[in-house]
Amino acid sequence: MLCSNMFKWGQGMASFDPLLADDYIDGIRVSTLFLGMDNSDSDGPPLLFETIIAGGFLDQFRMRCTTYEEAEVMHRIVLSMVKREQENSVQAMQIAGNLIDMIRHKGD
Repeated sequence: MLCSNMFKWGQGMASFDPLLADDYIDGIRVSTLFLGMDNSDSDGPPLLFETIIAGGFLDQFRMRCTTYEEAEVMHRIVLSMVKREQENSVQAMQIAGNLIDMIRHKGD
């Protein structure tokens, strides 16, 4: 809903919790918020919701969307990205460990 009075908008936002979803995966935070104003850079649809990652390899990655329903889906997608990135990190560490063992035992 459009609001032409910034004072009324500010009062409304002050009493409103903008957090839609907030999850932690091994110390990495994924949060989705209602921004309260259009954050688009173009003439496209208004971008009113944002999901952001805090921590890990994807730190500060963010996505924005228009509707509450899109924000719910976006949050789940970003959670999946974080989980996948962590799985890849664990797998990469295992491969690195195996390579180190191979190098150490090469002369045996």
